[in-house]
Amino acid sequence: MKKSLIFVLMASILSGALNAGFAMEAKAADLTEDERDKFEDYLEDNLKEDFFSSKTQGSLYGASFTLADVNDDGHDDLVITGALGLRTMTFSEVYMHIGNKYVAVPINGTISKIDKNSIYVTTEDYEQAGAIRYSYREVFNISKKGKVTCKLAHKKSVMYYDVDKEKEYPEGRLLSRVFYKDEKKVKKATYKAELKKYSFKKLKFKEINEDNIEEAFDD
Repeated sequence: MKKSLIFVLMASILSGALNAGFAMEAKAADLTEDERDKFEDYLEDNLKEDFFSSKTQGSLYGASFTLADVNDDGHDDLVITGALGLRTMTFSEVYMHIGNKYVAVPINGTISKIDKNSIYVTTEDYEQAGAIRYSYREVFNISKKGKVTCKLAHKKSVMYYDVDKEKEYPEGRLLSRVFYKDEKKVKKATYKAELKKYSFKKLKFKEINEDNIEEAFDD
């Protein structure tokens, strides 16, 4: 397999996973004083020299954060996303105030958009050094108690190089494409019709560093 093709594939996957064109600024306007302090402490306490130590996802590299009300309770939540450091896998975490405690809700992939209590998550992965690429687009509901439910999913796998036949597919050869609604397989038309019911707004993440933490939470 040509090295140039592998390089382009891997670079494009990682770029898409970590730079999704976010548009909503991190802000602390919709936080109580306690939430502001807890979120700031959580970021500062888990910020290491080369990575962010997620409460649920482990070490996240190139981690970033934003504030958004993902469970529609009237208060912003702390949303964190970063790379696992393995292939192009990314993970996210929502650190939120529920009742008398704070909980961290893990999400596989990158949270890129929200609509009330719904989040839009993108996941990119591959195998065989990029010969086969996987792409997931999922919509999850997050309740006020932090329960996560998958409402919609579009999962696709594409082959760019057949290892057995030593044959390249520069444009990609579709291996599978499956659509789900409430975790049950549905037709593409059903999936698209359901997706149109949402009014997602893009998020804008900031790198987790001391300056950005101070800017987001200090008066």
